[in-house]
Amino acid sequence: MKKLIISFLALFVGLLLVTQMSPLATVSASTQHAVSPAAKVKTPVKVKQFTATATGEATVKVTWKKHQADGTQVRVVNQRGELVTKKNTKKRQGITITGLTPGTIYKLKARAYNKRGDGGFKYGEYSKTKTVTTSEAAAEDQQDEASKTVDVAISGFAFSPETITVNVGDSVRWTNNDSVTHTASEVNLVFNTDPLSPGESATLLMDQAGSFDYFCVFHHSMTGLVIVE
Repeated sequence: MKKLIISFLALFVGLLLVTQMSPLATVSASTQHAVSPAAKVKTPVKVKQFTATATGEATVKVTWKKHQADGTQVRVVNQRGELVTKKNTKKRQGITITGLTPGTIYKLKARAYNKRGDGGFKYGEYSKTKTVTTSEAAAEDQQDEASKTVDVAISGFAFSPETITVNVGDSVRWTNNDSVTHTASEVNLVFNTDPLSPGESATLLMDQAGSFDYFCVFHHSMTGLVIVE
């Protein structure tokens, strides 16, 4: 009887040791207690009141209603649906997207995200998509105001009109309607026409601001004034 009891105890202890050392049991136990980092992270709410406005040739400003998530991701695609850029930001209510192409259609949307314990992100639902077109590139030779040419007649030994006002970049054209030769010569030689025979004209560019008195070198009583603004 004593031998039977001893044998039974030995068998029980052996089974207990095998169970404790089993890899399956260890894995099972760890599986029951392990919790995925992603499982602890709350899914962010959908981004609301999302707007996108082109603010220049290569920039678009996007805004959204402030939320409590860790950050926001803005996704930009072109008209063909190709990804242009994808930006994650911690700014709460908006950013400006830069580096875009002038005169181009873009589609933008945003979604909130929370950080996971493993370094990844858990994203919410995308906002509604907004479509914008960036501004066309300005022509390099475009001017705010077209330059013009102002006429001054030389007639009866006088300049008419005697005083004119022009802008920098404008031109003045003198036409000799008299029967003798004249000039239009600035007193400090800022500008000076060649001698103009009857019927001839000369056009000079006014490229600096100021008030410029001029006269005819052949007839000093003939005077005029050009005001360049």
